[in-house]
Amino acid sequence: MEYSLKSCSRSQRLTLALLPSMAAVAIRSLLLSCKWQVHGRENWDAAIAEHGRVIIAIWHESAAFASYYFRKDGFCALTSKSFDGEMAVRLMSRFGHTAIRGSSSGGGSAALHDMTEVLGHERNIIITLDGPKGPCRQAKPGVGILSARTKAHVVPIAFSVEPVHHLKSWDGFPLPLPFARIRVLIGPAIPPPENDSRENVEASRLQTEFALNGLHDRIPYAVPVAAVK
Repeated sequence: MEYSLKSCSRSQRLTLALLPSMAAVAIRSLLLSCKWQVHGRENWDAAIAEHGRVIIAIWHESAAFASYYFRKDGFCALTSKSFDGEMAVRLMSRFGHTAIRGSSSGGGSAALHDMTEVLGHERNIIITLDGPKGPCRQAKPGVGILSARTKAHVVPIAFSVEPVHHLKSWDGFPLPLPFARIRVLIGPAIPPPENDSRENVEASRLQTEFALNGLHDRIPYAVPVAAVK
């Protein structure tokens, strides 16, 4: 189900019409000026070569960086059926990505079914594990459910920036300064659970959360979990 513009005010419709394009230009210009350093690219190459498609696991704070980094590959993301979700869809489309509307928390939801179909067509899915509103850097169970049902491996990817300004949002969104250094660390693929039992999904959720936070802890200038409010 798509987001209905009928519920939007005139100002919101104008924002949706203008802001995504403007934001995309600003993001491209800013991130193009940055120096990118990628560590663990061999983990990504190995996962794609062996499995064909994967679930990309990031924290919400990394969404803009991931959209830019994967702009030549394209992925499918899960976004909420809200004004903010519609804004994200239109912005992601400027970088060659598509979206499924819904919530990752419902195991039997239509969104989960749609994501399963996407993975079945050899396309990568990206999940912001703590989205859309936190708690920060705490994974929700959707990644374990999706991995179990599709048998897709999960690849955790962390991003850090220096110098950076952190917005006063729930995820401490990092806004890089021009010509900043952006580090990308890609971890080994995490195999799917045997099935989607509650115990296996919880174990997969914890394993992915631990792996992703571990990557952030290893990157210089990464913000500690406790510092992000």
